[in-house]
Amino acid sequence: EVLHACMYLSPELVSKTRQLGTTLNSRFSEPSPNLVNMSAVFLSNLGIGFNLKTDHFFTDRNTASRSTARILPDRVSDHSPIELVIG
Repeated sequence: EVLHACMYLSPELVSKTRQLGTTLNSRFSEPSPNLVNMSAVFLSNLGIGFNLKTDHFFTDRNTASRSTARILPDRVSDHSPIELVIG
């Protein structure tokens, strides 16, 4: 997903979160009527989960050079929030 976004948004926008780790654990996903989500919920009932990179910030190159991004330690629902600090 992020590779496609980078390809389509480049060169005007760059990913500030591409180098970060995973932000979602599929074990905590709430039911939704799509195949990927239904599969994740089914597997979570078996105690199986996958860590995924699903949250991304894109900025222009100038903003990217003066900003930092990090994953916060608190989990919110099925996601770990990302903080973007623009200096």
